[in-house]
Amino acid sequence: MKSIINNRLVLSLYALIVLGPFCVLVFKSFNLKPEDLDTWEFTVKQLGSLSLNSILLVLTTVFFSTLMGVGMALTLVLTDIKARKILMVLSILPLAFPLYVLSFIYLGIFEYSGFFHSFLRSNGFDLHVYLPIKSFLGVSLVFSLGLFPYLFLTSSNTLCKIGYDQVKAAMSLGKSRRQILSLVILPSLKGAILSGMAIVSLDTLSDFGGVSAFNYDTFTTSIYNAWSGLFSFSVASRLSLFLLVIAIIIICWERKVEVRAFVSKNCLGQMPPLFKLSRVNQILLSMFCWSVVCFSLIIPLCTLIIWSMETLTLEWGNHYGSLIKNSFIFSLVAGIILLAGGIILNLIQRQGVGNFQKIMLSFSLIGYAIPGNVIAVAVFIFIAFIFNFLGLEMSVGLSLCSLIVGYFIRFLSVSYRNFKGPLELIPIELDKVSLSLGQSGFRMWTKLHLPMILPTSWGVFILLFLEVFKEMPLTLMLRPTGHDTLAIKIYELTSEGEWERAAIAGSCLVLLALGVTFFSRKKFEVLSDA
Repeated sequence: MKSIINNRLVLSLYALIVLGPFCVLVFKSFNLKPEDLDTWEFTVKQLGSLSLNSILLVLTTVFFSTLMGVGMALTLVLTDIKARKILMVLSILPLAFPLYVLSFIYLGIFEYSGFFHSFLRSNGFDLHVYLPIKSFLGVSLVFSLGLFPYLFLTSSNTLCKIGYDQVKAAMSLGKSRRQILSLVILPSLKGAILSGMAIVSLDTLSDFGGVSAFNYDTFTTSIYNAWSGLFSFSVASRLSLFLLVIAIIIICWERKVEVRAFVSKNCLGQMPPLFKLSRVNQILLSMFCWSVVCFSLIIPLCTLIIWSMETLTLEWGNHYGSLIKNSFIFSLVAGIILLAGGIILNLIQRQGVGNFQKIMLSFSLIGYAIPGNVIAVAVFIFIAFIFNFLGLEMSVGLSLCSLIVGYFIRFLSVSYRNFKGPLELIPIELDKVSLSLGQSGFRMWTKLHLPMILPTSWGVFILLFLEVFKEMPLTLMLRPTGHDTLAIKIYELTSEGEWERAAIAGSCLVLLALGVTFFSRKKFEVLSDA
C-alpha cells in the first residue's frame, strides 16, 4: 500500500521524543557530581522509609479500591438492586476528582481542627487519636475513593461481556448460582481485576499532589524536594530512575498475568440479573453502594461548593483570570498537538508496520504509565543537555516547549487508543480500492478517513484537554516562571494548609471534569486500558 507518511522516520522521531529524555536521565543518574555526594548520602538514608511508605500506600490503596470497585461491579451487574442505572453512572463520576483535590477536601473535614473532630469535641468526644487522617491508612482510603472507578470500569465491562453460554452450561451440570459465581464468573474477571489493580498501583505510585497535602513522604515528594529544595538534578534523576524501574516492573507484571474473558454474543450484560436479592440483602448492598457513592462523590462535591461560597469574596481576585487563562492555553495547545499525534500514529499502524515499527510504536506509548514528575525531570535534563550542547539559554518560550513535550510524552497513549477503534471500523479494503483508482494518500485521508473520525475527534480532544488541565507535577516542575495554573494554585494553598481557600480552584477543575466525565463516560473504558 502506498504510504501516506514515512513510517520509519515518523516513528523514530516519536520514539526519540519519548526515549531521548529517559536515556539522558539514565546518563545523568550515573554521572553524580562531587557537590551532590552529601545530598545523595542523605537521600540514601531515607530510601528505606520511602520504599516502605510507598509499598504500604500502594498495597492498601489497591486493597480498598478492589473491595469498592469489584464489589460495586458485581452488585450492579449481577443483582436486581434498585437504582442500578443511576448507581452505574454515579460510580464513574469520582474520576472527575483529581487525587490532590479529594485529599485536601478530606483533610479539611477530618483533621484536628476540621468540622468532624470539632463537632465531636463540642459534644464531649475526642477521637482524633483513634481516627488520624494523616496516616498511610487515611491516605489510602482517600485515594481509594478516587481510584476505585478504574476497577469498577474494567470489572463491570468484563462482566457484561462474559458469555451467558458458560452460565447455562454450569446450570445444566447442577451448579448453584453461588457456585457459578465462584467457579465461572470470578475466574473470568481475573484479567480485568489485575488490569485495574495495575492502573491503581501506577496512579498511587505516581501521585504527588495528594501525598504532599498529607505530608506523606514517597518517592514523588522526594524527587520534588531534591529538585526544588536541594537544587540537585543528579539526585532527582537517580530517584526518578528508581521510580521509573518500579513503574516498568508493574507494567510488565500486568501484561504477563493478563487473562481474557470468554466472550459470546449472548452475554450477561444482555440478560436479566443473575441474583434476585432478598429484602435484607437489598438493604445491605444498597447501603454499601450508596455509601461508596456518598463518600467518593456527594460529600466532596457538596464540601467544595460550600467552601467556595464561604471564601468567594476573600479569595477571588483578578489573578484567577490569569490562572484560568494559563490552564486553558496549556490544555488547548497540548490537546491539539496530542490529537494530531494520535491520528498520525494510527495512520501509520493502518498502513502496516514491521518489527522495527512495532518496537518504535511501543516505545512511543509508554509515557502514560510513567509518573509525571519523572517525565518532568527527564524532559528538563534532556532539553538542558541539548541547549548546553548548542550554547543556547533557556527562555519562557523554550520552557513552554519543554512543558508541551512533557505533556506529549505523558498523554500520547490516551490519544492513540481513543482513535484506534474508529479507524479500525473502516475496512482496509477501502484503502486498497481508493489507491488502485489513483487517489493519493492525502486525498484518501481527507475523503475517507477524516469523515469517519471527525465525530470522535471532539470527544478525544475534550478528554485530552481535561487530562492536561488536571495535571499537576509536570506543570509544577516545567512551567515558566509566572505562568501558574489552577492546579498550581491548589498546590500552593494546600501546602500552607489553606483547604477552604483552595476550594475555588478545586471547584473550577472538578465542575469541568464532572461534565466531561458524564458525557464521555464510555470513553473512560479506553482510558482504563491505556
